[in-house]
Amino acid sequence: MKSSGKSKPLFCPVCRRLFFTGNLLHGKKLKEGYECVSCGWKYDPVQQKDPDSCSGLNQLSLNDYTAMYHSKLRENPQFCFRNSVTSGHLCPVCGRHAFERISSHDICTQCGWEDDQLMEKEPDKWAGTSNDLCLNDYIKRYRNTLKKHPDYNFAKDGMPKDL
Repeated sequence: MKSSGKSKPLFCPVCRRLFFTGNLLHGKKLKEGYECVSCGWKYDPVQQKDPDSCSGLNQLSLNDYTAMYHSKLRENPQFCFRNSVTSGHLCPVCGRHAFERISSHDICTQCGWEDDQLMEKEPDKWAGTSNDLCLNDYIKRYRNTLKKHPDYNFAKDGMPKDL
């Protein structure tokens, strides 16, 4: 069978609904960062090869993102990523909470991060200002907390006591 030269279809590894193809991208090759319209996962070949990798285009590892997405579906079977972030932006730490506007200084109900655009622009600086840790260290602490307490929720549990 002769190849048509088009890219091979790739089902989204998170929601399995949308597939990424060259046709979908108007004949162009699939590029890193293309976002699934169903779940919001950004195509990242590194995370596809290593689904536990936390470094990449997405705020969570592929496995964590998948778990978060399916949790949202259990809460609301009609959940749509696009409708959940029509304004504002997702929390840079957990990716589970949508702030209403950028740099709102609201507190994420999932992880406790105070929304601060300056800290997002310089993720290794500004510890002790809006948040006790810089963004990158806060992300590490949150991920370690989830490893120890998979059902952790800031609104319910408060700051982790064992960290």
